[in-house]
Amino acid sequence: MNHLRIAFLTPEFVSKGNGTGGLSAYVYRMCKTLLQMGHAPEVFTPGYGEQGVFDFHGIRVQYTEPSGRNLLLLKVIERLRLQKRLHLKNSVSQLRIAKGIAEAVERRSQEQPFHLIHSSDVGIPGFYVGRATGCPLVVRCSWSRDLWLSTDGADRTLDVRCQSLLERIIMSRADLVYAPSRFLADYHGKRGLRVETLRPPFVLETKPASALPFPLPSRFLLHFGTLGPIKGTDVLAEALPLVWKKEPQFTMVWAGQSFRWTSLGFQSDPGYFDRLSKIWGEKASQVIWLKEVKKTELYAVLSRAEASVLPSRCDNLPNTAIESLLLGIPVIGTRGASLDELIDDGVNGIVVPIEDTHALAEAMIRVWRGDVPWVKHALPPPSLIHEMSPEVAASRLIEYAGLAQSRVDNTSPEGRLKWVRI
Repeated sequence: MNHLRIAFLTPEFVSKGNGTGGLSAYVYRMCKTLLQMGHAPEVFTPGYGEQGVFDFHGIRVQYTEPSGRNLLLLKVIERLRLQKRLHLKNSVSQLRIAKGIAEAVERRSQEQPFHLIHSSDVGIPGFYVGRATGCPLVVRCSWSRDLWLSTDGADRTLDVRCQSLLERIIMSRADLVYAPSRFLADYHGKRGLRVETLRPPFVLETKPASALPFPLPSRFLLHFGTLGPIKGTDVLAEALPLVWKKEPQFTMVWAGQSFRWTSLGFQSDPGYFDRLSKIWGEKASQVIWLKEVKKTELYAVLSRAEASVLPSRCDNLPNTAIESLLLGIPVIGTRGASLDELIDDGVNGIVVPIEDTHALAEAMIRVWRGDVPWVKHALPPPSLIHEMSPEVAASRLIEYAGLAQSRVDNTSPEGRLKWVRI
């Protein structure tokens, strides 16, 4: 396949502040690489009040508005006020956004047909995109809503269950589904979905700052990124008193914001650190929370750490681990949550069982004492680094496009879905 036209449908993108999360960064890196390879990627994303087409470093980006035309069920829900009575705000909003994106994609494809439609599962932006034209639909699986929310202790409201169902529908309709980690691919595979594995393209897009506007301890381990139960932040908090019993001078730095899932969605939880710090008593001053810092400053902090500590309960090949290893910083992570796909145990880090505070504490003590086989800042790169080269990752996506197209070609028109109506 040469010079493909690929439509990327995403709930967030890096242009004009429309999302700064891992998904938006992933779409940008993939589009940027595809563009350099001679392909024509285009992005369709909600404008949240803005509409129009913009050029973002050579990538065509179209902002869309929600729509509800020809969606009978949504009209019934709103006419009977079921949206408020059943608390279906997020589900209805996602459906409207997806419908608006589908209309924009359909208009654009009439001007210049696409060879591939690429959608995320998060936000279901490709839910209404037609497939009768023979253009394959590929879905990138970023998570399992049920697994992530249950791990975070969130209530599975009717709205949450509806969103989970919608995400499962879009994955089941796709010609091909892939996830960045084997952990997530296997999780969905055990639940009846065929999910491939495609590592994300990754490069360090900025250098560590030469100076920092805040002081740091002379020695420390670092916990950073999103703070919360999914990332095992509470497990780390409970492990620290065990470390201090053997190493009273042990010091940590935390960086990032805390979030939790509620019935209203992903919400900031500014009191999370203060609640955890009560566990530490008089040692609380030996954990320094930087909150959220600029990427260049974060990399400078990370470069000075003895190791990063990322004891996730579930994850999807997190950027935090990749960034650590590419900067030559070993990682203490968990086994069975995708971290072990990056960490070579004993070579560039240590893996411990999930939620095992004692094993986590012992690993931190070993690093603090220098009782480790590696030499800091001389670590070998993760074994997956070749697969995460932007050119390799983009080429793999093109291969998947061919595989998805073959599945389209081998399916009779009668057996294919056209437009989903809800």
